[in-house]
Amino acid sequence: MKNAGLDEKTYENLKKIQEKMLGYSIPQIDFNKMEKRLTELKKLVPCDLTTLQERLITNSNLFLMTDKFREYVKVVRETQGITVEEFEQKFSKEIERSRKVGRSGWIPSEHGKPKDIAEWSEYLPDSPEKIMEFFEKDNEKVIKQIKYKLSRVYTQKPYITYYQNGIKAFDNKEYMTAALYLTILFEVRISNLVEFQKKNGKSTYKIKYSSYGYSIQKNRDYENASGFFEKQFKILIVYPALEEYTNRLFCFGKLPLNLEEDSEPEPDYLDRTWLLHGRCCRETTKVDCVQLLNALDVCEFIFSEFNDFLSENI
Repeated sequence: MKNAGLDEKTYENLKKIQEKMLGYSIPQIDFNKMEKRLTELKKLVPCDLTTLQERLITNSNLFLMTDKFREYVKVVRETQGITVEEFEQKFSKEIERSRKVGRSGWIPSEHGKPKDIAEWSEYLPDSPEKIMEFFEKDNEKVIKQIKYKLSRVYTQKPYITYYQNGIKAFDNKEYMTAALYLTILFEVRISNLVEFQKKNGKSTYKIKYSSYGYSIQKNRDYENASGFFEKQFKILIVYPALEEYTNRLFCFGKLPLNLEEDSEPEPDYLDRTWLLHGRCCRETTKVDCVQLLNALDVCEFIFSEFNDFLSENI
């Protein structure tokens, strides 16, 4: 039974409680055996014990999670006091899974559940369209949530100009136009929100959008994290995918404007250099635009000063 029959919010809240109860012992109770004895007792005692039995079953569902909690507590204890480098090394498999998703153009969404995020890497490379289904299902529920949130973030110029024009083109299925506006907006916003590391006072795209480039911001987020869950989401899930996605979007390299000059072939995915230099020959798709909207949404969720206000009002 998933989450011992509890809804996702209750289950996550219980895990947070467990994190704060480190050091306390968890009682070892065999609720199945107790329930069996209660059933036998009903035959002997001339009273209605149904309510008591129902409560016992409910409580047993809670304690079915104790094994998961013990494993979780063990992990939390093992990661207390370690550096971000040690944290990344310990969970290298999770990081590589997120990098795989980022290299395919996606950053795990705040609108998904841990199960959704885990499934994304499994969809690659055979069924990448299933990731798009996450955003389009239920009458494009997630896309609408992202658009609504971003419309509340981008209320001042120049951001509102680029966002509104991009969304207008997106809604009209003019995907190349939408991608132009959204790519420019994403580059400006991530540059404003993230403190990137430089080498010798300089920064190229390849330096900026790399593990080294993100290191200052990542270390700060790791040190300021409120607990294991925040570290897990940001350091293991978001940053690896974000690094890969921005690297593939921005780091093609030099591209001559003269069509007669030789260059590396155009990638089979949306590339900022080819798009903004007027060299893009591949068809720009809805998937490209949803990936950009998702990237904007994740960056505002992780880095933006508007996030606390939005979380209270959305």
